[in-house]
Amino acid sequence: RLELGRVLMLAKDYDGARYNFEQVLAHELPDGVRRTVLGVLSRIREELPSLTASIDIVFDSNANQATSVDEVEIDGVRYRLNADAREKSSTGVRVVLDGRVPIPNHSLWFVRGVVDHLEHDGKTLDFSYMQASAGRHFKFADHTFTVELGHHWARYQNERLYDGANWTLSDFRVLRPDLSMKLALSGMRLDYPAHPYRDGWQRVAAATFIYAAKPDSRWEMNLDYVDNGAKEDAYAFRLGQLGLRRVDEWGGGWITGVRVQAGQGRYQAPDPFFRETRRDTETRLEFDLLNRKLRIWKLSPRLHVGVIDRRSNIDFYAYRRGYMRLGLSGEF
Repeated sequence: RLELGRVLMLAKDYDGARYNFEQVLAHELPDGVRRTVLGVLSRIREELPSLTASIDIVFDSNANQATSVDEVEIDGVRYRLNADAREKSSTGVRVVLDGRVPIPNHSLWFVRGVVDHLEHDGKTLDFSYMQASAGRHFKFADHTFTVELGHHWARYQNERLYDGANWTLSDFRVLRPDLSMKLALSGMRLDYPAHPYRDGWQRVAAATFIYAAKPDSRWEMNLDYVDNGAKEDAYAFRLGQLGLRRVDEWGGGWITGVRVQAGQGRYQAPDPFFRETRRDTETRLEFDLLNRKLRIWKLSPRLHVGVIDRRSNIDFYAYRRGYMRLGLSGEF
């Protein structure tokens, strides 16, 4: 495992090296070796360039995340929904790039860019997201504090959806050699030119834990709290989420991941159409299959399958969704 991490470092596959060095910490290591591995991991996270990329063919049973019901009730009157308001299946292509580059001679400073583009057949559900930011790591004896500032843009159906400033404050620390924690507080300004009543700041508090239980398995847990402060309370909401993921390695380079996530949200005022305050609960189950020994452009073949079940006290906002992505990814 140590040798594989070293080879990947020499090949400048820093994300692959990071994964293997994190897993080797599940072993009982001599103090000197453990300190060296932790030092290399710190350098990968804070001082070296990083690029995460994926390209997938996407099959989605409910690409517009809409209800499957045929009728809704408003003020005691039942209305039949037209086809545009109900769920639509679609096939498309998704490309994701997330890169970070340190500033020469000032390696704790960095610039970062994110591109996420989803293109469906028919073009009516196309979505694009971009983010550009800059930041700095502040290294302390037992943790690293990071500040990041930038701007982001989103387009939907080839028209501007929203944009605004964004910021992130995060703190990463190693609790034990096999257990790490990242705490983050972030904010995004969302300005909707076509829907100004949705304008406002969305703030997120998040905690992520990674536990290398064994050399060939790990647990990942995330806790998130979202506060969306839209201009009109009927569109403002608060959401709490808990997610748990198990990753296992098998023979021949195969890696599997199983993730379950549950969340509950509540809006701040009654819905303007249904005259009732919306409350949602959502559960998500996902499965990943990847082979890290098969490499194309430093990416590995990956299958990703997921199902979502959203329940709501207002039927119009409840839906079920299944999706599958098949493509190439640099993520483990």
